[in-house]
Amino acid sequence: MLACIFSILTIIFDVKSFQLVDLMGGISIFSMDEALILFFLFHNILCFYLTYISIGCMYVHKMMEKNQEQTKKQCHRRLFLLKGVAYLSGALFGLNLFSTAKAGQMRIFPINTPPLQKLPLSEFAPRIAFIIDDIGSSISRAQAFLDLKMPMTFSILPKLQYSDLLAEEIYNQGQEIMLHQPMEPYSHEADPGPGALYISYGDTEIEEIIQENLSQIPQATGVNNHMGSRFTSSSSKVVEALKIIKQKDLFFVDSLTSSHSQAYKMARRLNMRTAPRNVFL
Repeated sequence: MLACIFSILTIIFDVKSFQLVDLMGGISIFSMDEALILFFLFHNILCFYLTYISIGCMYVHKMMEKNQEQTKKQCHRRLFLLKGVAYLSGALFGLNLFSTAKAGQMRIFPINTPPLQKLPLSEFAPRIAFIIDDIGSSISRAQAFLDLKMPMTFSILPKLQYSDLLAEEIYNQGQEIMLHQPMEPYSHEADPGPGALYISYGDTEIEEIIQENLSQIPQATGVNNHMGSRFTSSSSKVVEALKIIKQKDLFFVDSLTSSHSQAYKMARRLNMRTAPRNVFL
């Protein structure tokens, strides 16, 4: 398009220039040779100018296409993060922002929900794991995350109203289950909930509590700690808990609720499958 426009402009300029050459030569302002030299000079300047504009326009067009692709990817990423923040805000403040349940109806789970289809991953593909903690007290909050239809891990608190029901349903939908093991925090005002481990417990009591919690959530493939800033800071106590988890052939994720946590370090020493969490939302 630009090439056609610039060609027309060049032809118009050449025609007008020849008329001007005849005029200047006819009135003897310049000699014919001088007039021709001026014509070719202006002709070359115009061609150079139009070529410069054409290249500049093509560069700007390419940059706009590239920026559009990058902007589209950024919009997708921002939309996903905004959805995640909205769901997490609902979980933190007790808001069900995306519920479609009607008044007077109790929403459990959609009927005949198909299992999640997991796509094969390349060996060298970048990976990220999402762990949704504190599952067990609300069905609608768990359903909000299931509606995202993306692979994630649900860490379920033991001995809550919907713990066993949610564990079974989430597992049937193809998602991974973990035990969100409550542990003692430093704050005496914070209650870790039922089935918690405390510094004052002996080895036998620690084993019995973990065994009982896992029996309620048999679908669990791993464990991470709920609270536990004080308990995970004790190397001796956390090792006793990790030994039971290892005997069950489960992995352990250190929630890092304290910078003094010894859980990940001790799990490495026990040659367990383990990892610390990276980002806490």
